[in-house]
Amino acid sequence: MGLFNFSTHNPVMTNKIFTYSENPHKDGKVLVLSLGGLGIERPTEDLNFNLRESLDLVPYLKDEAGRIDCLALSQKDSADLTSFEIADIAKTIKDYQNDYDGFVVIGGMDVAAYYTCATAFALRGLGAPVIFTGATQSARDPDSDFRLNLPNAIKVSLMGAKDVNAPSVGEVAILFDDSLTRATVATNRGTRSNNPILSPRVPKIGDVGWTVKISSHAVPRKPSQVNYSYNTNVNVAYFDLVSETHLGSFEQLVTDDTIQGIIIGAFGAGNCPAKLIPLIYRAVYEKAKLIGVITNCKKGSSDMGLYDVGAVAVKAGAISLGPMVKPAAIEKMRYALSNAQGEDKFRKLQDASRLLLTAVAEEIPDTFSRHMVNNTRDQFIKTAPTLDSFFKPQEDQAFSNDIKTYCKSKTSKYKILTISLGGTFFQEPNLEGVLAPTKKTLQELFDVKLKGIDRLTSLDYLELVNIDSSNMEHRYRAQLARVIAKNIDKYDGVVVLHGTDTLAYTAAAISYMLVGIDKDVILTGAQKPGFGSSDFDRNFVKSIKAIFARLEQPKESRAKAGVKVAFGDKLMIGTTVVKEDEHGINAFAPIEKHPLAGTLSHHVEIIDILDGVKKRPFNLFTGFNQKVAYFECISAVDIKQFESYVESDDISAILVGGYDEANMPMQMKYYIATAVNSYHKPICIIATTDNGVAEIALDKRRGEFIKAGGIALGDMIKESAYQKLCFALGIASQQKKMDGRERLEFIRKIMHTNLTGEISDKYCSKGDQVYKGIFTDRVFTDEFIQEAINNVRESFEKDESSAKQDSTPEKSTKR
Repeated sequence: MGLFNFSTHNPVMTNKIFTYSENPHKDGKVLVLSLGGLGIERPTEDLNFNLRESLDLVPYLKDEAGRIDCLALSQKDSADLTSFEIADIAKTIKDYQNDYDGFVVIGGMDVAAYYTCATAFALRGLGAPVIFTGATQSARDPDSDFRLNLPNAIKVSLMGAKDVNAPSVGEVAILFDDSLTRATVATNRGTRSNNPILSPRVPKIGDVGWTVKISSHAVPRKPSQVNYSYNTNVNVAYFDLVSETHLGSFEQLVTDDTIQGIIIGAFGAGNCPAKLIPLIYRAVYEKAKLIGVITNCKKGSSDMGLYDVGAVAVKAGAISLGPMVKPAAIEKMRYALSNAQGEDKFRKLQDASRLLLTAVAEEIPDTFSRHMVNNTRDQFIKTAPTLDSFFKPQEDQAFSNDIKTYCKSKTSKYKILTISLGGTFFQEPNLEGVLAPTKKTLQELFDVKLKGIDRLTSLDYLELVNIDSSNMEHRYRAQLARVIAKNIDKYDGVVVLHGTDTLAYTAAAISYMLVGIDKDVILTGAQKPGFGSSDFDRNFVKSIKAIFARLEQPKESRAKAGVKVAFGDKLMIGTTVVKEDEHGINAFAPIEKHPLAGTLSHHVEIIDILDGVKKRPFNLFTGFNQKVAYFECISAVDIKQFESYVESDDISAILVGGYDEANMPMQMKYYIATAVNSYHKPICIIATTDNGVAEIALDKRRGEFIKAGGIALGDMIKESAYQKLCFALGIASQQKKMDGRERLEFIRKIMHTNLTGEISDKYCSKGDQVYKGIFTDRVFTDEFIQEAINNVRESFEKDESSAKQDSTPEKSTKR
């Protein structure tokens, strides 16, 4: 039983506050609330008893305060917390705000960034410290971080309680390991590090060590002026863009009348593909839904006035949320929709947008907040612009197959082919002052940037297309792969120039299209336009040097070739790279669970991280099935949103972005089972945290999702997993004499086959062991998978005719 009975919206207490300790030699009175989490043991159904027993495992805890009172609100996995259980954290603190000097809340880490934000928005103006903490190990373990985190959290919650001049914290924060982080700017990096809480966009508010050092930008204690609200709105969806987003899954959110608001995790600076614009317009100006946009990069901000692909989304009614992080954006929208008022749906939408953009708990800068509130003051209550007044459907570009020679070197034996698809490096301000593809030629850019390149290499180039990478589609990638396959034998390597927003998706896609390629194909681009001071020339030349550095290694110890990404000071393989920084020059990195393939400075170092990857014959395959939807778990999600994906005839498979270790709400296992058993629809699962892994094991909670039929993908990342699932579905569609369950196992085996370094071999082995008999008794070997790939291999000559067919522009239609 939890603290409240949720049969009504007025909670009824069933547990009582108890005094854990009193120490006459100490000052300060603190209330410790518990939601559960790894730190709290559960030997009984008595939640307060469990809490007391766990606190008893923390040495010297009673020395931290004059009085420690406690109350167990619930004890469950944080992934299963309901909106009511989360809202009751703030309600309890509000009810006892005058009785304690500070508050500490113990909870699970998976959705900590969400429920801490929700508490901050519900208690705006409280002025007292509310310090959340937790653990990555049970309190019973002698080396548990719970034994360190909890005493430090109590210490911070009492700072300045008796001395107004002493350093203090008067806001909602998260204390973990050595850091004190503002709740509304926090994200979860995963529990494979001592501190799973990260503040990627602003500095933390305190350092925790022998003493606690509070930063100057922390909000200090102040008299309470709490403006409390009980926010339980679950009618908010999160839609994270993947390259060539499955439009049908977004359209479901637009047409679902229960959904009142959508947060879009957009590319880069808040950039949205053109095909999404009519749906955004429809959601806002026909359905009166609140649409907020954040960057889905770890660092940076949604700056939607920078690129044309962002500016047009604003005209369609989307609201830029600047540097707001995902958990804060989702909880802020819930807060806004819970409190918005208006005589009709558009006046309510207008008020909700005001609340969404008004800074409440330091989640966005005050200057940005005031600017955006003024800019959107009457946006939704005046006559809406017509869609065709600002938007024209993107015209499909014909491919160019004209490879040109830029220079022939008299001093270098090497020859490089450069293929350009467009991107920031090849953009200039348009008439409205936002960046859009340039009308200039690639040769003009080379003439400005690459003087003397003939001393390094002979260089040919092809301007395949020139588009903003937010609008990158499969057919462009397929043609890129065909051109590379046809011409690779004529060159020592290929450099692909690409926009940064979807570069990681293209790198992953062509890695699978060109499995077994024995020369380097390196993708790069720039964060600044090439016609000006830019990182373009450095990134381009370093890409070429990386190709040569590998070739100059001794043949017997030479690093494996393949599809890679060179950007800033890093070289990465194409299936483990993410764009983590919307703004910075070093925008790309392999997240913590994957290593670098090299470093790029005045000296280029190549690291053979593909040494253990099986050598495979070179194949070209572009027949991906693109009916794959991506669903990312958020706290207190309405599970019907996932159900609609399962039931959709337009979706062939779903990639689920789970929490750390790919945890998710337990309810989802029933819908996973339905997808697998009723529709033979593959459900693949990844962990979305930086160092999280979708563990492949049948024990604990994770085993429940695997038993239901979910395919856990180990250490694969979203970009690579998405493209590989499209690849696997495409190959599976060519197989004969397979029933539905055999097809599921065939796809599972492909996903658990290390083709290009995308997944560690240990997870492939675990997959074969754990999934034995789950889908079928039939066993597919690595040799069978390789033969299946060989059998769908496309010929390069045949490809020319299909390329011509693909290059014919399709007629665009308006929604």
